[in-house]
Amino acid sequence: ACPSRFDVAFVIDSSVSVGPHNFGLIRNFSSSVIEKLYQISRNNKFAMITFNSEANVAFSFGRNSDLNGLKSAIAGMRYKPGGTNTALALRTAYGLLQNDYGARRSAQDVVILVTDEASNIDAQETLPAAKELKDAGTHVIAIGMDLDTAGRAAAQEVKDIASSDDRAMIKLNSYSALKGIESDVINQMCEFGRNGRK
Repeated sequence: ACPSRFDVAFVIDSSVSVGPHNFGLIRNFSSSVIEKLYQISRNNKFAMITFNSEANVAFSFGRNSDLNGLKSAIAGMRYKPGGTNTALALRTAYGLLQNDYGARRSAQDVVILVTDEASNIDAQETLPAAKELKDAGTHVIAIGMDLDTAGRAAAQEVKDIASSDDRAMIKLNSYSALKGIESDVINQMCEFGRNGRK
């Protein structure tokens, strides 16, 4: 059983390197994870941030409490290419998790980042932004796509963004592999919830 109630912020890369097809696969992954978590407990709440050079809140925790509303909001997200401002996206997630946007003090906070390259805007701010989230008790799952292509710096950044749990950084060689990690992501969250860290 998954004992906790979660506030889950998805942070989705929409930069030029991702491309519209892969962005669609990330959207499908997010929608499927949300559906599974919603079926576990309606106490779970969700927010969605897409980022390129900017960060855009597709929906925050206070909105779309029913599954159909969440799924249609995700289906309506459009791919907008740009740079990779991961720092701003993580800071935006931190802001959403600080109660003002429907997040709850009693919930376990989780961020799920999906990205395929190192930050190229305010890159020096990325790890401090991730640390701020983790210091506040947030479990950060960082999913790195095709990092062998992106290079060593990208892989290191994704590893450093993730929580210290070895499983919190997930490397995938293709976007179609996202489907295969849905259960792993949820199991990891449930374990985090059982440990009661807030």
